[in-house]
Amino acid sequence: MFQEDNERGQSAVIIAFAVMVLLALVALVVDIGNAYAHRRLVQNACDASALAGARKLADDRVHNKVTHKMVLREINEYAERNGLDPATVDAWFIDAVGERVSVVYDVNSRVPHDAQGVEVAGDLPFSTYFAHLLGFDTMQASTNAMVWVLKGLCSDAGLFPVVVSTSTFTETTGGAPIIGKVYTLWDHDDKNLPGNFGWLYWVDGEGVNHCPDDCPQGPQTTVLGPNIFNVSRSGEWTVTQEVHGAVGVNFQPVLDELEPYVTWEDPPREDEDIVYIPLYDSATGTGNTATYHITSFAAFRLVCAYSSQSHYIERETGDCAECNTGSSDDKCIRGEFLNAVTSVPGQDGCTDTGLSFVTFRRPKSAAP
Repeated sequence: MFQEDNERGQSAVIIAFAVMVLLALVALVVDIGNAYAHRRLVQNACDASALAGARKLADDRVHNKVTHKMVLREINEYAERNGLDPATVDAWFIDAVGERVSVVYDVNSRVPHDAQGVEVAGDLPFSTYFAHLLGFDTMQASTNAMVWVLKGLCSDAGLFPVVVSTSTFTETTGGAPIIGKVYTLWDHDDKNLPGNFGWLYWVDGEGVNHCPDDCPQGPQTTVLGPNIFNVSRSGEWTVTQEVHGAVGVNFQPVLDELEPYVTWEDPPREDEDIVYIPLYDSATGTGNTATYHITSFAAFRLVCAYSSQSHYIERETGDCAECNTGSSDDKCIRGEFLNAVTSVPGQDGCTDTGLSFVTFRRPKSAAP
């Protein structure tokens, strides 16, 4: 009898121990799984916040006026949108190798000149389900994300249908445009090629239509209006490709499409009046057989579109004045390249002409 009671007692101990082990395993499975779920939430929030901050940092290359506070506002907004309390988020500007350059402060100071990206770190405490039975009432998910701003695009989409020769910048070492100088893209007496001013339609030198959904493309004048109005029709183009030029332009019909790019509002819009254009180093053909060899892409702001003495639009009075010195048939488009243009080779060896993009990928030039 005593032995039977003893065996029952031993069984109770074993069962109790097994129950504790099972509870521990449940806690491990449920709460660790819960921790991974919360960590994924924090990772998504950090990724979104770092991307938003880096996009704002990239604007500094266009507008030259981005501040710490502007970047921090984007970071905090996207952290909150994705379930993180901004108070639990830390952010830094980073260099090409990911070293922290400066905290992103809530101040109106300009971003650091050597900032090439943004790092965001976030924390999210959460209650446990079963682990509190083992003394763990809460756990915390923590992670970070880094996003870089890369220069010198080798490919781009959403391009304005006009091309500019790098020979236009012969006065600049390295063939890059001078910031603040007004350039004439084309005029009545200065064609890019015989019979071609440098307007583009989105078919390449091999006859491949790059317009999304195979939308109608060709050298006809009627294509220019839709291409100006909806730059997404360009599709994506890459350095070394050759794009076709459109022939003679009945300019007046496209003035209405050009006006939103030329005129400006007070206060100025951020990006609505900026266009992105390909630059070329060589061209072949004439008229509607012309093709242009793309070498890079540039951010450009139009200031004048002139068709005749009575048909023109200009950003400020006098921007079209030089177009008005010849015959009434003179035509021209003028504009200025934005302040971030340099002649320094950019990402993957492509020339940096004012365009940037953001990526989680560390710059190749900084790779170990």
